[in-house]
Parts: sequence; C-alpha cells; structure tokens
Amino acid sequence: TEIEEDRRKAESEQDRFGSRHDRAQQAKAGLDLFVSRLLPQDRVAMITFSSTPEVVVPLDDLSKNR
Repeated sequence: TEIEEDRRKAESEQDRFGSRHDRAQQAKAGLDLFVSRLLPQDRVAMITFSSTPEVVVPLDDLSKNR
C-alpha cells in the first residue's frame, strides 16, 4: 500500500542519516586521537572541503595553532 511505501522511504532516510552521524562521530574520534599524539614541535593545519577546499587554520607550529 501507499502508506507502507512511505514508511519504507522514511526508514531508509533515517538509516542514511544515522550512518552519516556514525561516520561523523568516527571522524571526530580519529581527529581527537591524532591531536592527542601531536608534539609541541609538530606543525599542523586544518583544511575543510565540500566542493572546494578552505584553509581554516594555516600550517604553523602547534604552539601557535592549538
């Protein structure tokens, strides 16, 4: 029936949203681990991207970027 089809669509959309949330949480955990292992003399930068890259934090000594 039409109602059953609508429910399947809603479940599918929710599943995809949950998957993105899980990936975001895993990415954050990975980034937290990476940052926790940095040494004061390390140089870091942060670049985000969607359709184009954007330098959020330019490459510099960790003591200046933390």
